[in-house]
Amino acid sequence: MTLKELLTKGEDLLTRAGKDSPRYDARALYMFLTGLDNTGLIMAQREDVAQNIQARYLSLIQQRASGIPLQHITGHQGFMDLDLKVGPEVLIPRPETELLVEEALRALREEYDAADAPAPEVLDICTGSGAIGLSVKRHFPKAQVTLSDISDGALQTAEINAELNGLKVEILKSDMFKALEGRNFHMILCNPPYITDREIETLTSEVREHEPMIALSGGTDGLDFYRILAEEAPKHLNCGGRLMMEIGYDQGETVPELMKDLGETRVMKDLNGLDRMVIVHRR
Repeated sequence: MTLKELLTKGEDLLTRAGKDSPRYDARALYMFLTGLDNTGLIMAQREDVAQNIQARYLSLIQQRASGIPLQHITGHQGFMDLDLKVGPEVLIPRPETELLVEEALRALREEYDAADAPAPEVLDICTGSGAIGLSVKRHFPKAQVTLSDISDGALQTAEINAELNGLKVEILKSDMFKALEGRNFHMILCNPPYITDREIETLTSEVREHEPMIALSGGTDGLDFYRILAEEAPKHLNCGGRLMMEIGYDQGETVPELMKDLGETRVMKDLNGLDRMVIVHRR
């Protein structure tokens, strides 16, 4: 069987399994297995594939068809320009979250880029894989970044990702702000769990069964963690500091209402025009 035929077979199996991006996944799994890049994949289309490689490849295809996320099979996910280790212990970083990082970097450069400006203290709370905080550190090295999470598995993953990407950050176990007493930050970033209990039931089995529920469930109305942020963040956010949060598409009114006493609040949309971020500039 040629590589072209094998990839077509893989794509067909994933299509029949109802996967959203069967062509991309089929090719990504072959590149993961063999180490080929996209150019190498194109150049080898007419070459015969060894039987043992065919068997290993089709085994990966069957894993993907069964609902295991592509990133859990490969063990990696790209975010900004970072290569992140991911697994069942952390939420797979989504492209929409890059917008939160980009806005955080814009604000940091605007306020702290000058040579005589202080090194800003940045907290990435509910860090998961560390995607947000590590990206800030990569693109604004001056920042002193703390990653915190309640999950031991998430913290271990974040530590590995910091090492993989050569970034020095503080990693701290904390149930939201409980281990941060007396600590203050110039910026607090958070992508908290915000899916309602009812919505959890409607998620695809791929998400429900393979991504950590602790990183998804925001309680009955999806606002449990935003209430904690509204109550506790002011104790840890410097005057003039910013609290930046990712939100669900339908939380563009409820979350700002919770944050209205903290300072100037605005909602930002993602590339699809959906409410995606709430940014609070503390008075």
